[in-house]
Amino acid sequence: MQLISVTTGNSDWTSSPATDYDADGCFDDSPEDEDDDNDGIFDQSDLCSRGTLAWISDSTNDFDQDGCIDSGEDLDDDGDGVGDLADTCPLGETKWVSSMKTDSDGDGCRDLTEDLDYYPPVGGSDGEIVCNEFTEDCEDAEAASDVITQESTDDQVKRLIMTTLAIAIVPTVIGILILAYRMKW
Repeated sequence: MQLISVTTGNSDWTSSPATDYDADGCFDDSPEDEDDDNDGIFDQSDLCSRGTLAWISDSTNDFDQDGCIDSGEDLDDDGDGVGDLADTCPLGETKWVSSMKTDSDGDGCRDLTEDLDYYPPVGGSDGEIVCNEFTEDCEDAEAASDVITQESTDDQVKRLIMTTLAIAIVPTVIGILILAYRMKW
């Protein structure tokens, strides 16, 4: 074990795992020990400041450089806010956070640069009707809108009501038929 000489700092304390987590001879809760677990990431930016000992953070074992070893402590290796188990790009771009604006489908892949199933919207985002470019007839996009406003026609209101009823009734009817079949009515 290497002895470290400290010439400045608090000398009125006893080294223990509670006061000197990495056993480097420096009091953890003071400016003399800026890296409590000795992983090379200062505590102020270390998300696991008292994490696994005996390793040094680098891009191989700590992809996002957050001070948490990827193989055990870090459940979000690229630091995008999407856990590795749900992240389609677990070692994707770093220094960004997943949100509806940056990752519209929440898969952990940045829409504009690494998400292969992202298609930017055609049209505006200020409430205007956006025509789906993959449909045959884009002329009637406003008439087919499922948003009811004061300007909506009776036909649009009827279509929305019928669609809502169909969505509610069809599963119920199917459930009744399955129940009737099982009970052999």
